[in-house]
Amino acid sequence: MSNKFPIVSVIITTYNRPEYLKITLDSVVNQTYKYLEIIVVDDGSIGNENENICNQFKNIRYVKNKNTKTPASGRNIGIKKANGEYIAFLDDDDIWIPNKIKIQIEILENNPDFGLVHSPCQIIDSDGNLNSEIIGESFEWRNKHGDISLTMLGKFGLMMPTPLIRKSVIEIVGLFNEKMKPAGEDTEFWCRCSFETKFFYYPLSLSYYRIHSNNISQNKKNYANLPLILSKIALKQKLTNRIDSKQYKLLLKNCIRAQLKFKKKYFFKTLINLFKIDWFWMLYLKY
Repeated sequence: MSNKFPIVSVIITTYNRPEYLKITLDSVVNQTYKYLEIIVVDDGSIGNENENICNQFKNIRYVKNKNTKTPASGRNIGIKKANGEYIAFLDDDDIWIPNKIKIQIEILENNPDFGLVHSPCQIIDSDGNLNSEIIGESFEWRNKHGDISLTMLGKFGLMMPTPLIRKSVIEIVGLFNEKMKPAGEDTEFWCRCSFETKFFYYPLSLSYYRIHSNNISQNKKNYANLPLILSKIALKQKLTNRIDSKQYKLLLKNCIRAQLKFKKKYFFKTLINLFKIDWFWMLYLKY
């Protein structure tokens, strides 16, 4: 790493979970890398408890937004206020290990041709107990490292507490899609990023992702529209000549496979979306 210590803007979105927010903030302020700008964006929580918690720490910028019921809005507010060269995101119920940012900063500073570094994350329950499950592990390095645009779209996303991204990449890609319902807007964002920069995959878990009854990720119905939305990213890449026809068909096939996973629970929605993805979607099944 160079002698200059770049600033990392940490954007934390929160809504009515003060008991988790305090734990999350502790994991950020206790990072071994100290050049952090911490921005907490509150999506209209009731009362002032979240603000009072933030006031217990030094140098935390607290922003209270009107209630939008989507983390995309809060993340975009944080991005617009961020001054750092690098940006990391964290939900109010997730946790970082102490050297998470230090490891990732060193990777990106030493690999300037990569715009983002990500890793797996360990699952914890509502009480913070470790689960044996790890999300985002890859035994095929090439699937998640380097130019992963053709292996990512329609197949997997990144868990929000894991990536560190250069702000310059976001300036090219644009903000999170606030028109999407709150489910999968993070995957849509990271897929757009994958067409603009290489991803560095660090194979060890650096974050804890909390599973509980109020997770947005539990909203499976909204996720049923995600493959259709991702197919529009693929179409844009084709129309701008970023990918050729063969690559476009590969991405459409990925989106169709992803959509078919919802066929049992949301049959009619799945059928409608399949025809929206491609009128001749059935022809892809033979491949």
